[in-house]
Amino acid sequence: MKLLTFQKPNKFYLFFLAYFVTIFLRQLLNDHIMGTFGHKYEYFFRMYSYVLSHILSFIPYFISKCLSKRKVQTYENNPKVNYIYNSVPKKYKCKNLMKPILIVSLFGFSSEAILYLYYAFSIRPVHNTYSLGIYSILNTVLIYIVSYYVLKTYFYKHHYLSLSINSFCFLISLIVDIIQLVHYKIDDYSYYIFIIVRIIRLILRCFLYCLSKKAFDSSLLTPYSIIAFRSIYETLFLGAFSIPFTFLSINDYHIGEEGIIFSGFEKYLKGTKLLYSILLLIDNYLNDLFIMLIIDKFSPSHLTLAITLESFSEIGYKIIRDNITKNYVSWGNYVNFGVYFILFIGTMIHNEIFIINKWELNKKTKLFLNNEFNIENKDIEDIINNFEEGEENDDDEKSKDKLEMCSTKKSQM
Repeated sequence: MKLLTFQKPNKFYLFFLAYFVTIFLRQLLNDHIMGTFGHKYEYFFRMYSYVLSHILSFIPYFISKCLSKRKVQTYENNPKVNYIYNSVPKKYKCKNLMKPILIVSLFGFSSEAILYLYYAFSIRPVHNTYSLGIYSILNTVLIYIVSYYVLKTYFYKHHYLSLSINSFCFLISLIVDIIQLVHYKIDDYSYYIFIIVRIIRLILRCFLYCLSKKAFDSSLLTPYSIIAFRSIYETLFLGAFSIPFTFLSINDYHIGEEGIIFSGFEKYLKGTKLLYSILLLIDNYLNDLFIMLIIDKFSPSHLTLAITLESFSEIGYKIIRDNITKNYVSWGNYVNFGVYFILFIGTMIHNEIFIINKWELNKKTKLFLNNEFNIENKDIEDIINNFEEGEENDDDEKSKDKLEMCSTKKSQM
């Protein structure tokens, strides 16, 4: 038996590639629109662009709905076809539909609002001082844990191996972060408040992913429909969230001026920046759509592959860029590069992209269970066929006996 067995790829893995493209385009568009981040209204504009981008989902939602109606009509007009859609009660299709969407919308909007509330009321831009390397690892572990409790997933030997790898990576990255914090002498309490806010945001996003998967499975929702209906609630939340900021005067720590936070939005709605803002809106929607498609076609745990590879690619890009430009490359970047590479292997083990055929690590994988199921089905079919052949043989012998009895009776007569 081979040491490793790789899963066969399918067309849905293209969603991961599309996700990376949207991440890359978002970075380019943000650079063209805003340049170096820092102004508070810039952060708020990003939140508005993200929330309002979900409205675009009504376009594919209505298109898919029209196409599905045409299919239903063609099947209904054909009396020879018994279409399963007709057997689904209308009450079931609408029952409790808004409740899961409302809950998902609350977690989605809260994950954005809590971060931008910090930006609005922070005194100094300490969040740009140093970016912790543990965020990606923590996000991965949190998705596994929330999936365990929300989606009732089970952990087996290969999952525990993956969690052990994640714990090792987290410990190494945490040590690097502590050394860097001491090196940069970051002792401002605002920075550590920012860390807590980021961790809370990660938890809220994990619940968003897992509850979305639950809505897909239990409420007959699609990625297009859930984003479209989310946009209704999130727009209402955004309107209520914006009301206090129309009266509050916010101090911008870069320009040293106070004013309403929306006064800076005007610069993004003129000239070429308007075009870039529209493209950013579309890119934000596509990014969220591909996340939902990955969750729908696979699981929230598979999303950790995209998150980990994104962090791995980002830090690799920074190392290459700084070496080309002959800038100083911190040793911590090299360590985190290796950590993310190991973490990516751990996520592939967890999601059974490749399976280790040693130490019973393959026993509870889907591929192994499917093979066992097929073998059992084949054995059952063989037993049934043998049983039917045995009955036929018995019938043949009985008919022969009857013929012999008849012939003996005729001879006696």
